[in-house]
Amino acid sequence: MYYIKLFLIVSVTVFDTVKVLFFMSFKGSHIFHSHSHKWSKLLLKISGVKLKVTGREKIDKSKSHIYVANHASLYDIPILLAGLDDNVCIMYKKELEKIPIFGYGLKKSPFISIVRSDPRKALESIQNSLKTLKDGDSLFIFPEGTRTTDGNMTPFKRGAFMIASISGLPIVPVTIKGSFDIISKDKKAINTTTIELIIHDPIQNNEKLSRIEEKELMNQVHQIIKAPLNQNVE
Repeated sequence: MYYIKLFLIVSVTVFDTVKVLFFMSFKGSHIFHSHSHKWSKLLLKISGVKLKVTGREKIDKSKSHIYVANHASLYDIPILLAGLDDNVCIMYKKELEKIPIFGYGLKKSPFISIVRSDPRKALESIQNSLKTLKDGDSLFIFPEGTRTTDGNMTPFKRGAFMIASISGLPIVPVTIKGSFDIISKDKKAINTTTIELIIHDPIQNNEKLSRIEEKELMNQVHQIIKAPLNQNVE
């Protein structure tokens, strides 16, 4: 069953990437968002992952936001794209562009690549992300920087909160519950499960926060996201 799911996931991803590249060549990159929502929902359905979303009503879709969430699984991105009713751009590590077909699709998408090993290029990525926000889209960042290896949240890095400070846009904390258990520890099974996506109240902030204010905001958001993780999914 694992290999059937894996085959279907790869097939759907390749097909959808080619399809969206074709349509973007005629209609522009703005159509990427609607295709990414559909792809994500289909991917979760194939995998047997059900999604329970709470808090959608808290978001004003006419405004840009900076979403931040915990990161425990490769499935976190399709979970977010399927669950958030918003045009969300995600920052991804540039190495993913090396993946055949899918990587080219990422490169042509509104998503934003970042070179972690080069501070100058990382700064350019941040500047690109701010341009995206000015265009009316929202931005999603995993402030832990990488996936947890044991299911527990790790400390946040400064990037998301520096962008929030520069832009003055509200931060929306998002908790993803249960995604660590989708793929088995031996990576030989994709488990049927229910994931809960909790959208918390947006936190308003002002431009040009001090470093101390940035750290306080970072700690506040970390606590908000972490609080529901020990509760059972209904």
